[in-house]
Amino acid sequence: MKKIITALFVLTLTAGISYAQDLAQATEMFNNAANALNSGDKTAALDQFKAVLPIAESLGEEGTAIVENCKKYIPQVNLSIAKDFFKDSDMDSAIAVLKESAGLAEGYGNAEVAEEVASLLPQFLLQKGNTLFSAKDFANAAEAYREAAGLDPENGVLLLRLGMALAGLGKTEEAVESYKKAAQFGQEATANKQLSTIFLKKAAAFLSSGNFEGALDAAKESLGFLPNATAYKVAGNAAAKLKDYKGAAEMFTKYLELSPNAKDAAQTKANIEAFLKL
Repeated sequence: MKKIITALFVLTLTAGISYAQDLAQATEMFNNAANALNSGDKTAALDQFKAVLPIAESLGEEGTAIVENCKKYIPQVNLSIAKDFFKDSDMDSAIAVLKESAGLAEGYGNAEVAEEVASLLPQFLLQKGNTLFSAKDFANAAEAYREAAGLDPENGVLLLRLGMALAGLGKTEEAVESYKKAAQFGQEATANKQLSTIFLKKAAAFLSSGNFEGALDAAKESLGFLPNATAYKVAGNAAAKLKDYKGAAEMFTKYLELSPNAKDAAQTKANIEAFLKL
């Protein structure tokens, strides 16, 4: 019986020593992580915080403070690293680490970081899209803008940029829808200008191919978004081809109102007079 009691005492003493060593190790590791963070070595600090967390969790109540601080700092440091990548224009890394920060914030219940990530991610994606768009990589730019718009569906700037990327890809119908949405959310002037241009190009193409009804309809749609001399001229020519001389005279008159010094002003005035007599 005495031997059993002695063995139990030794086992308890050993466990106590091991526990104390673990607590000391966790405290030292946490302090090292904090020092690394203070010195600006965010990667080392993050690795240390992640390494000490399971050790502190195994300590139960004694490790509670370390656990809570680790769960606070890990998402924060990760987010800070994402911002550094953004400043260095490494958008792929910035977005990847930012998304990782979202997962860490959710897993550790850090609402503050989660909220900031939700605000920053559309901005990071917008910047990535802008860089790709400038390089004329319209496909990947559209993908970045589309993802951003999915996160911030009432952001008119995102929708406008998405429309521009889609237009660059020749996806006219999708671009039109995106521009129309952008107009609803604060980008009406710019979106309408883009829409007017799209339908003007359609009108000119229809006119060249002999589809005069299509040309007239597209020109009028262009004018509905933004009155412009070229659209009035196309509409006038299409109407004349359709023998709608009164309509042609009206369109050419508006053309001259917007472009009184046009090179063909004299001929256009003569045409208007002739149309009004028909």
